[in-house]
Amino acid sequence: MPSEEANGITTRSPTLIVDTSDPIASILGAALDGIGLGYIPQTLAAPHLRDGSLFEVLGEWCPLFDGEYLYYPSRKQNSPAFTAFVEALRYDGPRVFTL
Repeated sequence: MPSEEANGITTRSPTLIVDTSDPIASILGAALDGIGLGYIPQTLAAPHLRDGSLFEVLGEWCPLFDGEYLYYPSRKQNSPAFTAFVEALRYDGPRVFTL
């Protein structure tokens, strides 16, 4: 990454990194490496915000929402896989996120 020093301040020019396999993990990793800003879900950023490896910027500009919504026909017989998916989304227990 190109860097430049002026008046005792070192600046680094950000580089755009695109990873189509898992873009959120790539953005989080890039932010943790100091490459630039990352816009990621709060649940993934929370542990890094707590330990100080990340800090929030423009927090007042980040929209909050109640969660995801799923619309599907309830009177149609759904496949077992789709039914399991809907039940997983309805699950209200502890959530574990791994990268």
